[in-house]
Amino acid sequence: MAKRADIGKLRERVTIQTYTTTANAYGEQVITYSTYGERWASVEYRQNLTEEDQLSERKTAITEAWFTLRYDDQMNTKMQLVYRTLTYDITGITHTADRMYTVLQATQRDA
Repeated sequence: MAKRADIGKLRERVTIQTYTTTANAYGEQVITYSTYGERWASVEYRQNLTEEDQLSERKTAITEAWFTLRYDDQMNTKMQLVYRTLTYDITGITHTADRMYTVLQATQRDA
């Protein structure tokens, strides 16, 4: 997406979440997520829609997707993205040269 005319392709609503760590009653660190913002985005699933990964001695399906949204230089890979009812870990962030779009590379793992 490099032209202004492509802005109409941003049709999917996504929520970007950021985390904070707090101590619970036992002094343990607990991660909680709060909404950073809601954005319109286009979604593109990668060639290998799913692959399996070995996590904690069990197979886990991994789905990779790229989310293109309006430019935002405040996002980082510690944030997560919620699309429909699925949560994606942001694994990479790129910006177009004209600073019009931000592309988030993200992975979603089946529980």
